[in-house]
Amino acid sequence: MHSGIGGSTSKKRKQSGNEQPIALHEDESPLLQQTNDDLNLPTTSISYNNISAKITDEAKRFAQSRYPFPPFILHFKRTKINDKVIIDDLIKYSNVNYSFDLELAGYRSSSIRCNDNECNLIIFVKNSLSFSFLYSDIKWPDKLGDEICALDRQPSIPPQLALIIANVSNRTNLNEFENDLKVKYDNIAKVIRLKNRNQFDTKFVKVEFNSSKTRDDILNNGSIFVNYIKYDV
Repeated sequence: MHSGIGGSTSKKRKQSGNEQPIALHEDESPLLQQTNDDLNLPTTSISYNNISAKITDEAKRFAQSRYPFPPFILHFKRTKINDKVIIDDLIKYSNVNYSFDLELAGYRSSSIRCNDNECNLIIFVKNSLSFSFLYSDIKWPDKLGDEICALDRQPSIPPQLALIIANVSNRTNLNEFENDLKVKYDNIAKVIRLKNRNQFDTKFVKVEFNSSKTRDDILNNGSIFVNYIKYDV
């Protein structure tokens, strides 16, 4: 695994001060702290507290060992690639064509979930600006490092680029709600009504952005207006 990669450029976007790395990915879930019922322990506070502390420490170590943003995956029709040359070319491409200083936290090649004579290059970004850039701003080149490649799939949008709107009535038409949001605010990628553990709709709506600026402005304001109604965020 390679880590701590970044390019240099005359124009560098300012990273949002609001973002807090959260190491959660599609295929990786940290240990969940169990409840009294789950642990099935004697009802003594000493036993439960000791085990609870142990689980919390394990979850913390797990989280700290993972990257804060889901990766971008480039697919190649070869079993072996020079990943460093490809990454250097991607950083240069971003700099020359978009005047953007792409900052990466790490990268690695993998043949998992690939057919024979194929491989993937898994790319981890360092911050929300670099994630937004690769997610929506860049037109991915057909070749990097003289190797033909293609973006395997778009990663899921991380919590650093989402917010939750509370107290949205279940009678509210979510399509109209989303359309009104997209008219008033830029860079909204998706609007999702959250469900509870029984898969019933809740009054919480998650809004995902492909850029951090609009999201951060709304959070700093503490509220959002949709269809002339003010909601807390």
